[in-house]
Amino acid sequence: MDRFTAEPDPCKPNETVKVCYNFSGATSPVHIVLKWDEAGTVDFTLSAAENCTFLAVPPNAEGGLLTDDSNQSEDHAITVTA
Repeated sequence: MDRFTAEPDPCKPNETVKVCYNFSGATSPVHIVLKWDEAGTVDFTLSAAENCTFLAVPPNAEGGLLTDDSNQSEDHAITVTA
């Protein structure tokens, strides 16, 4: 089950993307890693009380992949378009 949402998707470099996690039936909190293609990684934590965050899309990002360390969600790809 994919518990992630990312909006907008696709997103653009230098913009902001909103990442949310659906905690229905999942334990909280969850440590999340967002690996940007060609642009490094971002580590953050979401919880049932604060299930969304806003992240800057790096200027050289070509895409991204969200993973959660608890394995309660499938990985989620984020598309980046120029």
